[in-house]
Amino acid sequence: MSTKAITKKVAQQHRSTQSCQAQTSRRAFVLPLVIMLSIIFSLMATVMFQRQSVARLRLTRQLAAYQEHHAARGLQEIVGVWLTTLRGAPLNDLLEDDGFAFELTMPDRSTARVYFFDAQSLVLSNWQALGEEQAAEAAGVYEQIRKVLAPGELAKLSRPFGPVAVSVNSAGERVLRAVAGFALQTADENQQNTVVDEIIRARNRGELQRGTIAQIVVRQGIENQDRIRFTRLLTINPTLWKIRVDLHTSMGSKLHPDVRYEGLTEISGASSGVTSGAQVGTFYNWGKVDSQ
Repeated sequence: MSTKAITKKVAQQHRSTQSCQAQTSRRAFVLPLVIMLSIIFSLMATVMFQRQSVARLRLTRQLAAYQEHHAARGLQEIVGVWLTTLRGAPLNDLLEDDGFAFELTMPDRSTARVYFFDAQSLVLSNWQALGEEQAAEAAGVYEQIRKVLAPGELAKLSRPFGPVAVSVNSAGERVLRAVAGFALQTADENQQNTVVDEIIRARNRGELQRGTIAQIVVRQGIENQDRIRFTRLLTINPTLWKIRVDLHTSMGSKLHPDVRYEGLTEISGASSGVTSGAQVGTFYNWGKVDSQ
């Protein structure tokens, strides 16, 4: 083989080697690029799915809140309509011992059991919106009970809203003694204690009537001004009520509700015997609570 032929063959082999190296180099460059693009597209897809999931979760929560709000408002309306049917019958007389008032069957066969509880057993702790005389009386009773309570107990025996008067039907002994201590200002401690003891005995016997408190005070020789103040600060006709609604689904337990709502409201005419029926006022609070 001539020198020229050998040179030509070597040149061809060199070009072939360069071509293979170039192809290998291009493949080595393309592979990481493909992997990087795959990762980017995967991340983008993941982000998009997450955003869709967050949006769907937000929408679900908004829908649940909407349904919850309107369900609560509907239950309030049901209670209000029922109260207008009392037609002069005192609310206390229509309640069972556990506070049960009525039961309503829903279109989906679930039931709503409605209860009423006297919520006026505590002393008023907020009198900013009251007139001068009522504010002074509320502050006086509050200070009277504050002096005899241990730290931390005051919150358990006070309420931030409602009337100044305390319900004699449900008030505890310490609350009654605080009212007597403030209202019966010309009476000595023994007279105050005797009045409270007689009220509690009358209540336990089921003998509390509209004029019972005044009769007890008169028997103790309490001055007229104190008697008027005392009977004004106690009532046998509470207007502040806690309303509880227990919802039982058709598949749920009959003993324990699936959902429970509670709220506080003032009910005018609930015990006064008005012929037009009782009227529920604005709810101070209303919401879902633990049913256990």
